Amino acid sequence: NKVSNLTIIAPSIWLKKEAEKSSVFGEFECAHIPNTIDSDVYTIFNKNESQQLLDINCKTINVLFVSQSLSNSRKGMKILAKAIKSLGNERLRLYTVGLSNKNDFNSTGITSLGTINDEVQMSKVYNAVDVFILPSLMDNLPNTALESCMCGTPVIGFNIGGMPDMIPNGINGFLSNKISDVSLTQIIKKSLNMDFDKSKISS
Repeated sequence: NKVSNLTIIAPSIWLKKEAEKSSVFGEFECAHIPNTIDSDVYTIFNKNESQQLLDINCKTINVLFVSQSLSNSRKGMKILAKAIKSLGNERLRLYTVGLSNKNDFNSTGITSLGTINDEVQMSKVYNAVDVFILPSLMDNLPNTALESCMCGTPVIGFNIGGMPDMIPNGINGFLSNKISDVSLTQIIKKSLNMDFDKSKISS
């Protein structure tokens, strides 16, 4: 109540609107400044070379999920696991990056790459896969989605938080308006049938 010169900075349009509606911050100026990504690190590399480096099969359909902890329910790993199982595609393999335990994996076709702290290696992971899936139930402006786009890899997720700031449908991925494993399965199928332009995704 004693502050009069406060400005609220939000990395997503969604969070800016939430701040403007807030009883705490609504009376202050709110501005939108997106997160930034190092384009020298997160960039398009040769896909085959990236796959060889990470021992990822070029003959399979490779999708990626990244979370600091795979057990974080907010990131939607359980929904993703159901969607992958319902696809029933033996050629599809899910790769994960992040802390995990045995309970995180209840189906076959999932390979953990463990925790990756090296940004260049993480960039190669994005380049090695066909689609990055981020089925967050709540999120602001996740850096992982930005990183994937910078690497030319399309992003699949739900139309929540700051995701629509980054993912216009059909250009660099798809967002589902309905949060469920059924709707996620549908947009994964749709994305795998799309011929995305890497240069448009990364721009």
